[in-house]
Parts: sequence; C-alpha cells; structure tokens
Amino acid sequence: MEHRDLIAFGVGIVATALVLLVLVLPAINENKDKTIETLQAQVESYQGETNMTPEEVLAMREKVTTLEAENKQLRSEETKQANLELLETAVSQLNDKKFEECVATLDSIETVGFSEEDLQKYESVKTQAYPQAANSLYTKGKSEFLSNNFTDAKPYLEKCLNYTSSENFIDDTYYYLGKIAEEEKDTAKAKEYYEKIKSLYPDSNQIENVNLALENLNSTT
Repeated sequence: MEHRDLIAFGVGIVATALVLLVLVLPAINENKDKTIETLQAQVESYQGETNMTPEEVLAMREKVTTLEAENKQLRSEETKQANLELLETAVSQLNDKKFEECVATLDSIETVGFSEEDLQKYESVKTQAYPQAANSLYTKGKSEFLSNNFTDAKPYLEKCLNYTSSENFIDDTYYYLGKIAEEEKDTAKAKEYYEKIKSLYPDSNQIENVNLALENLNSTT
C-alpha cells in the first residue's frame, strides 16, 4: 500500500472511531441518567420506616454524586468528540475547496478539551480556509455591488470582513459598504466605514473617493 493510501486509510479509521464515539457516548450517558434518577427517587422516598439504614441512604447519596460527576465527564467527552468530528468535516471541506462551508463549520467548533495536536490542526485549517473564504465572499459581494444589487452585496461584504486579516481588498470592502450605507440613508454608518479607510489605509486607492464622499455627506448634514 502506498504512503498516500496509508494516510487516507488512517484518516478513515480516525473518522470512523469518532463517529462510533459520538454514537456510543449518548447511550452511556442515558443509562447513567436512568440510574441516577432511580437512586434519587429511592433517597427521596426514604422516610426512616423502610429497611434502609441512614448509612445506606448516605452511601446511596454518595453514589448519586459520583454518578453525576462521571456523567458530567462523559458529556464533556461527548461534546469534544462531536467537535472533533466537525473538525474532520472542515478538513474534508477544505480539501474539496468548499471554503465558505469550511469556515462555517470551523465557527461552530468549540475547542475546549482539544489536545495540542487537535488545536494545531484546527489552526492550520483556519489559516488556510479563512483567506480563501474572504476572497470568495469579497468577489461575490463586489460583483453584486457593481451590478447595483446592494441588498445582495451587503451580507457578502460584511461576512467577508469576519475572515480577512491582511488581504489587499479590505479597504475596498469598507468603501463598498460605505456606499451601500449611503443608499440606505444611514449616514452615520457610511461615515464610519469611510473614516476606517482614512485611519487604517491612508494609502488606499479609494482615498480620493472617500474624501469626496465625506465632503458630500458633511455638506448635506
């Protein structure tokens, strides 16, 4: 078996194991829940006239406490395994170049309990997927904006900003959102976008347009 095939085989085993854990853990928790409910009912029904001694009732209460702690740990493990399964889904989406779907999956993941290796994988996928998703969203938003479809352009451009870091189209994104805000008669928001460009991107190719837009907005208010 080739090295590439061995890697694929290993990934398949990990994914299968995660699925099995996600399926099995809820059943274990459910059984423990039922046991806890039964013990709690017995403790609550104790009135001193049954065959149970106070020591037995105390032992039962301690058993309930122990089971609740175990159940909490199992639920934590269940949540972690579900998030690891989501991480594998994100990896597949990244490999399939489904960047927007990938970042949506990443955003739904809670990394609490992840090992150092799991965290490194998460950050690696994030580092690769975020810029690609930002570029895809910006391209769609710009296309809609240039077609005067401002309602459709706005969510793409706003979402794009969630995934940008140092991309060279951030200033353009702010500018397009500023113009959309103007169309929506939201002068304060438009000014906010334009001022961000002046503050963060003083060398932007949109500076002349921004200064003109601000001049017009200030003259009308």
